Amino acid sequence: MVVVHRVASYTTPKLVFNEEQEEALVEYIIRCCHLYYGLSITELKKLAYEFARKLNIVYPANWDTDHMAGKSWYYGFMLRHKNLSLRSPEQTSLNRIKSFCQENVDQFFDNYSAILETHKFEPHQIWNMDETGFPTVPTKFGKIIAVKGVKRVGQAASAERGTLVSMALAVNAVGGFVPPFFVFPRKNMQSYFMDSASPNADATCNESGWMQQNEFVKYIRHFLKYVNSSRQKPILLLLDNHTSHLSIEAIDLALENGIIMLTFPPHCSHKMQPLDVSVYGPLKGYYSTECKNWQTANAGKALDIRHIPGLVCAALDQALTPANIKSGFIKTGICPLKRNAFTESDFVQASLSGQISDVAPIENALNEEERRRIFPMGAACQTFSKSTKPSTSATTPTTMSRSSSMASVLSEIGPVQPAMPQKRSNRGRKPMKSTVLTSIENIAKLKEKRQKCEDAKKKKEGSTQKRKRSYQIEPAKKRTQPTRAAASKKESSSSSDEDVDFCMICMENLPAKLTKNNSIECNKCQRPFHLKCVNMSLS
Repeated sequence: MVVVHRVASYTTPKLVFNEEQEEALVEYIIRCCHLYYGLSITELKKLAYEFARKLNIVYPANWDTDHMAGKSWYYGFMLRHKNLSLRSPEQTSLNRIKSFCQENVDQFFDNYSAILETHKFEPHQIWNMDETGFPTVPTKFGKIIAVKGVKRVGQAASAERGTLVSMALAVNAVGGFVPPFFVFPRKNMQSYFMDSASPNADATCNESGWMQQNEFVKYIRHFLKYVNSSRQKPILLLLDNHTSHLSIEAIDLALENGIIMLTFPPHCSHKMQPLDVSVYGPLKGYYSTECKNWQTANAGKALDIRHIPGLVCAALDQALTPANIKSGFIKTGICPLKRNAFTESDFVQASLSGQISDVAPIENALNEEERRRIFPMGAACQTFSKSTKPSTSATTPTTMSRSSSMASVLSEIGPVQPAMPQKRSNRGRKPMKSTVLTSIENIAKLKEKRQKCEDAKKKKEGSTQKRKRSYQIEPAKKRTQPTRAAASKKESSSSSDEDVDFCMICMENLPAKLTKNNSIECNKCQRPFHLKCVNMSLS
């Protein structure tokens, strides 16, 4: 008798979507990620369930129970597409997303190229300066070893909410840097704040703890100690256009010492500023580690603002390497100059914002279902399709129509749906652009603006003082009851032909001077009478 052993077969499991449909899903996921609205695992599984129902294809029965795809499908999908991975996103504000556009970037590089053609700066003469904050309670800690199965694992912190100390730092394109400059949130500067800092670091203080115009003037003086610039040997300083940098005193000081200041476009520093791109990210991680090590070595002691400079300087020794600094200048296209450092895919969200605003005139003529379909994903789809690998097979019109129809289906059922366009408001500060702060035109504008502010302030103070004088209330005079002698004296000073009063009993005139010997007052009406008329005599 022959015994036949069953051999397990390694056949490919049956897929829910075919290759073309899964490719459309991948393109939609990448598109949403580039639009800063990436999908989570749950959102992807729900999208797969709705996509399968829309295409009327067979899917497992348990999908209807949970109204989403199962875990096995998700893991298989991620294994089949190695170009996708689960990442932790960074929060990016809408102002940053919309402001980073081709127009703003081109304007910055136009100003930057014009300066380079005029002054021929070397890499060691190109500097970048920026501020960042360090709290006494870091927001992120690394993982620790704990008992398995415990739901909550705690970590000691100095307070519920930390106090923030800001730091200004400047680096150049060859990897050099200027010692840090700290701003403490205190009214008066204390010497022990900098006991743990590096010897060349400097500091100041104000109530907010952030850089303001007065503190920026102090920082420029600190910066000049280490750069050795002059009118004969100028340098270029790149920085953002925060209002603290628009100080006329600081700009005049920079001009006297040969510093040319160029600002980045507003809300674009996360992409275009070398310090934000390659230095501050590792620095914050090293700072959190230093804080954790300090807390471990000083158990039961609270971390104070006087400890921050020492911890920051220790983190700077690890993060502020020449390789990190130079990679930031290279990636942003500043040194060496590379105008096409940013591709079309980097400006997708800004371009889509413009297209959405163009839909506003026709939105009232459409119903709600048609409005949901107004999402210019087609342009983004073409943009991202350029970056994908070219297909070896020939693309037929039928294939293109099917892929476009699937893309439209995903745009309709997908979780990313645009809000209705809003009217632009004229309130607030006018949008700024990349500007050469040390140019004659910009200085004239700043002086004119400051003069207007001073005039408006004086006018407001004058109107306030005038209003106070007009509404000033005189203090009320104390009302007193006049005595009988004062009343009789007042009455005697009147005309002599008129008597003061007459007696109501005998109807004869009362004497001009009333005394207790010749008159008496009624207790009710307070009128005087003759003493003899009321048949009373003095006791």
